[in-house]
Amino acid sequence: MKGNAISRNKLSVNALDWLRQLEQTLVIKEYGPGTIRSYVQEMTLLFKFYEAQDVESITQADIEKYILHIKKVHLVGRAKCRSVAQACSFFFKKSNAVRLHSAEQFISQEAICFTQHYE
Repeated sequence: MKGNAISRNKLSVNALDWLRQLEQTLVIKEYGPGTIRSYVQEMTLLFKFYEAQDVESITQADIEKYILHIKKVHLVGRAKCRSVAQACSFFFKKSNAVRLHSAEQFISQEAICFTQHYE
């Protein structure tokens, strides 16, 4: 999705703060450089897609809309959708964002795969 309309959107100060915190959490938990890069990139695109919205207000429904958008508009495959789901799952369940939302409310990788299979 390099160079598309989403990637040209600006990140808010709120989103930048959360991305820094995400990267710190991944480093502390000893995730590999590839995983760190992937998760930060995926969350960056999600935050840019919802550029007018604070990170704290992003819901599971918003994540699902984003995944549907990238599937339909950018024609991404299952691997990209799983990458988004994994990054969102970590961010909202294991980072400090968990205090903002109930962890159960966020999309599981299985739900992504199930949805993709039947569209």
